[in-house]
Amino acid sequence: MLNAIGNCSKDSFKEELYLIYWDKWRYIWRWKTSGKERQYASTIADDNEAEYSEACIEVHTHPPGAYQFSDADDRDESGKFRIFGIISDVHDKPKIRFRCGIYDHLIPIPFAWIGQLPSGVVDLNEVEALLQMML
Repeated sequence: MLNAIGNCSKDSFKEELYLIYWDKWRYIWRWKTSGKERQYASTIADDNEAEYSEACIEVHTHPPGAYQFSDADDRDESGKFRIFGIISDVHDKPKIRFRCGIYDHLIPIPFAWIGQLPSGVVDLNEVEALLQMML
């Protein structure tokens, strides 16, 4: 989360993309910035990087208030086998959403399936699941 906050200011927000991959030489999970052509509401992964093909999880920031995967996200993530995430409101009460991409199927998953949610971060999929239970 701190990487997402540190890569842009609140006043000059630009989306950023991160790859999470297993470093087989150091036996640790790594988090690497990989966005290119960064704009306010879009970024593209640098798929020329070696880590891109090794990544298990791909996460990108969204502008404040953008809590859903976009149509562009759907197109970019289709055909891949990977976990995808978005982080919104990185400067004020961060919110996160994950889904598992199995080629053309994009299925929402809770953050708890991936790891421990950092303090102060809201899992939007969990909130929606709780709301559905109340209906």
